[in-house]
Amino acid sequence: MFGMLPVMILMINKLQKSNPSGMSDVLLMLPNGYGVSKEDELTASPRSLQQVITFSKDAYDFCLKHGAGKKEAYYISLAAEEMASNIFKHGFTDRGHHTMELRVIHTNNALCLRIRDNSHIFDPIKKMAAVAGIDDPSRYIGIRMVMKLADEITYTPTLN
Repeated sequence: MFGMLPVMILMINKLQKSNPSGMSDVLLMLPNGYGVSKEDELTASPRSLQQVITFSKDAYDFCLKHGAGKKEAYYISLAAEEMASNIFKHGFTDRGHHTMELRVIHTNNALCLRIRDNSHIFDPIKKMAAVAGIDDPSRYIGIRMVMKLADEITYTPTLN
């Protein structure tokens, strides 16, 4: 049986969607894929926190290669590492079989970080609204930082 497959898309700059890029988008019942060439995407399915860190470094290099400034590349790298690490630490808490896919896409001179996993539902947008009144700035610092860095965040729970 399939669990929930949350999808979080963090956009740095504007991104326009195009035709579906692969069967995984169809199987996960996602809206239109991105239709980019293999050279314009970086994808990984990390199985450990060390692999998340490796992806974060690769994402930084990928962004620079595709014309991003150091600051924008750092933001994508940081967001990938922070959100994926949180999924490992807080989402994969049971003994079930869990998977995660991290993808950075370059299209129309913009970058998009997409994270897919089969952990329990965690909507960062709702979480930010719920913690808005908390005075301690160190609480939820990672998600607060990512939410401020991204131009747009979309969360889509699928396959419920």
